[in-house]
Amino acid sequence: MELPPLPEHIQALLTPKYRLVINKIEINNFKSFAGRIQLDQFDEHFTCIIGPNGSGKSNVIDSLLFVIGHRASKMRGAKLSTLLHNSAECPNVKSCSVTVHFEAIAIEGPQDKIRFSITRIAFPDNSSHYKINEKQVSLKDVTKLLREYGVDLDHSRYLILQVCFDRKKVISYSVFSLCV
Repeated sequence: MELPPLPEHIQALLTPKYRLVINKIEINNFKSFAGRIQLDQFDEHFTCIIGPNGSGKSNVIDSLLFVIGHRASKMRGAKLSTLLHNSAECPNVKSCSVTVHFEAIAIEGPQDKIRFSITRIAFPDNSSHYKINEKQVSLKDVTKLLREYGVDLDHSRYLILQVCFDRKKVISYSVFSLCV
């Protein structure tokens, strides 16, 4: 008896051709981040996000989940509109957005690098849309692209969330790693 072939996205996980890394994250009016901020101190081998309580670590993780299509409830929000920044300094924000700039580095052969960005924009009416390299696309297009580069969206193994260290033991954790 011959087994059927594995689905393409599973085969890609077993034989990755590229290692996907994050180069930069641009966050605009998302959750606690008023205005536009840019995070670009990412190493291609390992990145973690650390900081004191209340510094926005979890909101950075939420911004990544937002871009790859998670529902607001998975990001500690009831609706998409709750992800828009809301403060006395920035009332009535019209939208929030997150853009993640990726680089796919060839594992074997010439060190080819493929660069692309994924953006998600949300609005007060709880609608949102996605872009790949500034071209509007569907969530299905985003997930297809990430799967092509070996991101296992089905099992949430691409993020390691929340670690907090007490001097002698691990209490909880808040680390990000794109595991592909």
